Amino acid sequence: MIDYYAHVAVQDQLRVQIEAAGGMSQAEQARLQDLFGSASSEEGAALIGLFVDQVLAQAASDGTEASLLGSAGALWKRGSALYGGVGEVRKVVEAAISAPDAPGAVDAFNGAMSRMVGLLRDAKKLESDILRLRGDLRPLKHLPPHPRQSDLPLSAWGYGDTFLARRGAAFARALFDRSGGDPAATALAVGALVGYAGNITGSAYLGHGVGGPRRSHRFRDRLARNAVGSWCAVQFSVPGPGALADKLRSRVPASGDPTPSPMAQLLAQALQDTYDPARTPPVPDIDLGLRRVLRQLELYEVIRRPELPQPLTGALGAVVAATSNGGLPQSQEPLLYPQSGGGTVSGGEEVTGADTTDQTSSNGGACGWAGLIVFLLVFAIACVVGLIEEGDCGAGVSDVWDALVGGGDEPEPTQVTVEGLTALAQSPVGPQIAHRLFEAQLGLWQAADQAFNYMALVGLIPPDDLLITSPLYGQFLALPPRELYPLQEDPMAEKTYGFDPSTPPEEPQDQPSPFGSGDDPSVFVVDKAPEFALDLLLRIIREEPETQNLDADADRGYLHPCWTTDSGGSVHDDPVPVQVLAYDET
Repeated sequence: MIDYYAHVAVQDQLRVQIEAAGGMSQAEQARLQDLFGSASSEEGAALIGLFVDQVLAQAASDGTEASLLGSAGALWKRGSALYGGVGEVRKVVEAAISAPDAPGAVDAFNGAMSRMVGLLRDAKKLESDILRLRGDLRPLKHLPPHPRQSDLPLSAWGYGDTFLARRGAAFARALFDRSGGDPAATALAVGALVGYAGNITGSAYLGHGVGGPRRSHRFRDRLARNAVGSWCAVQFSVPGPGALADKLRSRVPASGDPTPSPMAQLLAQALQDTYDPARTPPVPDIDLGLRRVLRQLELYEVIRRPELPQPLTGALGAVVAATSNGGLPQSQEPLLYPQSGGGTVSGGEEVTGADTTDQTSSNGGACGWAGLIVFLLVFAIACVVGLIEEGDCGAGVSDVWDALVGGGDEPEPTQVTVEGLTALAQSPVGPQIAHRLFEAQLGLWQAADQAFNYMALVGLIPPDDLLITSPLYGQFLALPPRELYPLQEDPMAEKTYGFDPSTPPEEPQDQPSPFGSGDDPSVFVVDKAPEFALDLLLRIIREEPETQNLDADADRGYLHPCWTTDSGGSVHDDPVPVQVLAYDET
């Protein structure tokens, strides 16, 4: 299953291919234009069809991922406010030190110092909530095992997994049969067909890069899916998550509405037309799935890496640059901040697969960014106290050590007079204070950077365009040679999913895809998926019968039909007793 961005990229590329396609009658070309005219005029409905795999997965889930992402989004807003607050304090302090005789400069400076203590209180509250979220994320319970891998009967599967494994082509045709010329219903059908084509081809690309299907490599598959989607967002200029949410919003009903939305009714009717209810789970609350998808996109927009803080410039920057150790006395070393991976400006080692081992640890590693936030603010305040009172950052730090560990009172920065502010501004101490606040904000940026990287590492959010340049995600953006496929599940996958599996192949073996070593995701986004979608659309327009449903998870490789195991068989048998399903079989 591919992600939102890859789905949108496939749909956009299909439009391009339709414009250039030949070998069809004028009537067929006109019908295609009508279909995509509806998809353009009813963009929200088309996106629901395109994302129907995500909608059904969210609707059928226990809500763990939605809850964790909601908690992460709320914490990110609070952390962003903290980061922005330090930035505002910096501006006030730099202005006061640059012009100490300006009206209100002393009051502004003292107010900024008091605000730092308030920000420290906010940081202490934030720290405990961050650690709680970190503990909730650590087991990766938002990525549950695939029911097929657990040999559960189809009736016990979630509907998202059922939808991908059974009768995808038949479902798309059912939506077209029910569209009746209505533009919104037609747009929904077009989107669902394109989503099916994207999954058929894109899942094969993912499996090739991962080493096996989502069923047996769920953690690694999530990394790959998110990496490929983020790459598509950049390469094909896909609208951001906030813009996609805006396009969907008018079609998503509010919580508590007892009447299913028109989109939910159409989808439910098509599902009932397609699947044998005696063999499948009950149709879930589709409107709940729509609300969760909308909220997920909204939170992706919220959880973004902040802009780097700007260093001191002008006269203040010149003083800092001209003074040893950034304006500090020779005996005082600058604060050191943890190095951050993921291709950031910190200069630390780049991300590798080994980073996935951090997420199973209960302390250290990625957990350090929670305590770092409080550490930075305490030391920034302490340093300012020492600089104002004794001209020495270290003196203030030693006085407030207890505050760092929670055993003492919160530090209270010394309030200055007009004469005191003028003296600060006329000595290196003033620029030192401004420099320390810059360092504190830079450290908060590094804490946010590490938090963002960690949430991407555990698959809660997609990587941004900075992270996809790292080896951890880059490994999925150029396919490796793959002689053995599919590889069996790794029993240690929760710790090793950043690495290519070293497990033996699952029999019977097959080729994962027609793609070559080194190929990037454009091989399915630009070529295979639009080609497949156009062929299916033309068969529908020509009223040609469909003969096969393909596995949208590409569980047994590229364009493999939907399948089950023989009666009494298991996916853990050697070889797996694969039984291909007929077109009408669920």
